[in-house]
Amino acid sequence: MRLKKSLGQHILISRGVCQAIAEFLNPEEEDVLIEIGPGTGSLTIEVLKFNFKRLHLVEIDQKMLEKLLFIEDKRVYFHHADATSFDFCSLNSEVRVFGNLPYCAWSGIIVNFILHKNCIKDGLFLLQKEVAQNLQKESSLMSVFVRSFFKVEYLMTVPGRFFRPVPRVQSGLIRLQKHKDTELDLKSYLRFLKEVFKKPKAQLCKKLDAELLESLGIEPTKRVHELKPEDFLRLFLEGGQRGELPPRL
Repeated sequence: MRLKKSLGQHILISRGVCQAIAEFLNPEEEDVLIEIGPGTGSLTIEVLKFNFKRLHLVEIDQKMLEKLLFIEDKRVYFHHADATSFDFCSLNSEVRVFGNLPYCAWSGIIVNFILHKNCIKDGLFLLQKEVAQNLQKESSLMSVFVRSFFKVEYLMTVPGRFFRPVPRVQSGLIRLQKHKDTELDLKSYLRFLKEVFKKPKAQLCKKLDAELLESLGIEPTKRVHELKPEDFLRLFLEGGQRGELPPRL
């Protein structure tokens, strides 16, 4: 089947890798699963070997979705939809999301995943290796947004030879396990992070109120890469959510 470059499609073809991912997912009897970008169904087939309640396949490519109709399993539901805007909460109160995410759209999908965190149990995603590793360790806007609510665990590396077409980079499998249930306006928090991460080399006191920083025990001369995700959460909850920040930049 001809793939669309605009969608960044790289189909996972290794049965062994698909089996390993399915085992990491390890669905249980009452689980409601969502697979993003099932492609030709290689991973889907391995996941279906487990006992669980339902599996929703979310695929943006209509022709690819039609190719998946060979799957005749009463637990499977098909959705022609864009995962960057799909309403995960419309399917269940506690879903488990997984998939081989396209390199060109991973950030939008992950942001949408976080925005629906209240109805999500965990996530298992195959991303570009560098991106996966950075989400786990780096202090970047996306890393902070994800790790404010989810623990990031790097599980394994998948070489490019296991995909078609073969990408120039390796992929990495990560697990996102929810660890915080902080109630806040997620879209406002994301806007706050976008502002704070502008000019990342600037001192925090050039962006935020120095008294607020000091009241939270944060040195005003520090820079964003020196803070932990919980520091950004505290700053937002103490100032930004009340509309008192806005950043000075």
